[in-house]
Formats: sequence, structure tokens, C-alpha cells
Amino acid sequence: MCPTDSSHHHPEPYSSSSSEPPDAAILSRLVDAHAHPTDGPDKSGVSTMDKCGLKAVCVMSSTLVNQDDTSALYKRFPEHVIPCFGVHPWFLHSLTDDPSATKESHYSTIFPSDSLPEYLSILPPPSSLSSFLSALESNLASHPTSILGEIGLDKSFNIPYPRSDPTNERELVKRTTLSTPMSHQVKIAEAQIEVALKLRKNISFHSVRAAQDTVMLLERMKKKPGWDRIHICLHSFGGSEQTAVQIQKAHPNVFFSLSTVVNGRSPRFMNLIKSVESHRLLLESDWYKDLDAKVWEMFLAVKEAKGWTSEDAIKTLEENWEKFCSTPEPQEPKLTRKERRKQATDARAAIESDSEEL
Repeated sequence: MCPTDSSHHHPEPYSSSSSEPPDAAILSRLVDAHAHPTDGPDKSGVSTMDKCGLKAVCVMSSTLVNQDDTSALYKRFPEHVIPCFGVHPWFLHSLTDDPSATKESHYSTIFPSDSLPEYLSILPPPSSLSSFLSALESNLASHPTSILGEIGLDKSFNIPYPRSDPTNERELVKRTTLSTPMSHQVKIAEAQIEVALKLRKNISFHSVRAAQDTVMLLERMKKKPGWDRIHICLHSFGGSEQTAVQIQKAHPNVFFSLSTVVNGRSPRFMNLIKSVESHRLLLESDWYKDLDAKVWEMFLAVKEAKGWTSEDAIKTLEENWEKFCSTPEPQEPKLTRKERRKQATDARAAIESDSEEL
């Protein structure tokens, strides 16, 4: 999710060495794989989409309350909005599978007891996980082009105090010392993934300072029936180039979408782009406004890192998006060394048998 909190200082994002201005014809062929128009000051997202010249935008849901905003925006722009439903790791601390949980009993199971008294009054009441998952399934099933998103894992985020003025997006927000434990984040992420597997829906996944936890989650999910029939997009991927390569070797159904807003702040930005195989690369804004400008910045960065012409980039990115939306090709199971030897022996025996018959 885009870093809209003004209380945090961030390094300056990537700035292209190219002076090439945005090209409306090119933008009309590109898809923003991850955006947040309903998380800005205009909660409807209409003002953002009215100004958008992209072919399509994957509009993420993030909180328990803005799922309906995503659906409404899709109904307003059905040709250009790809609706995404799910709860972001910043906003899942209220979810519980205990129907009798009180505020105190729920939060005492996930937060340190010595910190809880100070913050209990500002935390939301517990929310039913089963009710949320039912609503999630209904939203995904009733929107044919939908994606599960934004879900994921995040070790960097501390829960903020509420804004004194909920409508003032620029208000500096003080943060508590509470961070949602990884065990709770994993539990909610995997519960949402189960819904995606049931409905065969692709996933937009957030991973910040949780690279190895993400790798382990992917390995567990790989064993689930149906996992190889969906695609997963690791958005604004925060891991190293080495982790990106490791994931690509193990998971043929994983894509990466990168943004200048998040990835562009890293000195390793261009190396990360280079580490992603060309056929797995997608573009994103990870922003709530000016989507054309953010996607164009990323388009120029990809051209520079990959050494592509504009037409090379457009063609590759169009093909990648079509592939992401399609059902993955079934993967042949990897054989052990012993199985490969037996296979070779059987093949030789079959050839010898054919020769004898001739």
C-alpha cells in the first residue's frame, strides 16, 4: 500500500534520466496492476479514475470498510476498473475467529499485555473473521474479473492513533508501539488465500520486511490443491534481488509488479527490475491519484533497466498482463535423480524393444 502517512520520512523516489513526456497512446495500452484510488481523500475514487488514461486499473481494497467503495467504483467504470477485494495487513488486527471474544480478550491474545492497557480504548471492537470471509467470497464471486487484494505480510507497520479529524489526510499521525504479530497476519492471509483458491482468483500480495515469511508462505501454499491454477503478483516487492530470483525458481506462477513510489526509493531499484524475468514483470502506481504519471515513471524505469525500446516494452507488458489473467499452464512435477534415472532406463528399454520388433 502506498506510503501516504506524512509522519514518516522517505528517501526521494527514482527519477528517470529520460525527458520523454507521457504518451497517451502508450498509456492507453498499459495496465496499473496495483492502485488505491479509494484510499485517498476522495474515498469514491471517481476523481482519480475520471483523469485516468490507462487501459485498466486494479483497484485495491484495503480495510474492512472500503470493500463496497471498490465495488461501486467498478460499477461506475466497468471497462477500466479491475476490482480487488481483501484486507491489508495494516488493518486486520480486529479480525477474530472467536465469536464470544470481547475487546480485551481478543487483543490480549495478539498484543503484549504490558502495552495493551494504554491502547485498548483506541482499538476497534473485534470483527468476525468468518463473516468477513463470507463477504469476501461473495464479492469475488459476483465480480467476474476480480482479484484477491490487497493482502499480505508486513513487519514494518505500527498501528496508528486515530486522526483527530478523520477527513484530514495530511494530519501527522502518531503511532503506537503495537504491531500485529506475524502469526496473526499469516493466519488471516492464508484464510483469504483459501477463498481465492476455491474461486480460482489471482492474488495481489504485499510483502514488506517479511521476505522469508513470504517465501515460507508461498512454499506452504504451493502444496494446496489449485495453487498452480492461479497467478500471484508480489506488488512493490520489498525483498532483495536474490530473494526475487529464489522465488522465481520455485514458483512459475508468481509475477512481480514494481512502483517508483515504493521500489524507486531504494538504491537497488534498477537491479531489482533486472532480477525479474522479463515475462513476469508488471507495472503499478501503488498510489491513489495521478496514476498515469506514476505508471509512466515505472514504464521509463523498466525501459532503462531492461534496455528495451518503447515498442519492446509495450508488447512485453501487454503479453505479461494477458498471461497473468490467464490460467497457468500445468507444471510437470520435478523428478528426483532416482526417478530421472529410472525414466532414462525405461526409455532405453523401450527403444531396444522397438528395435527387436523391427
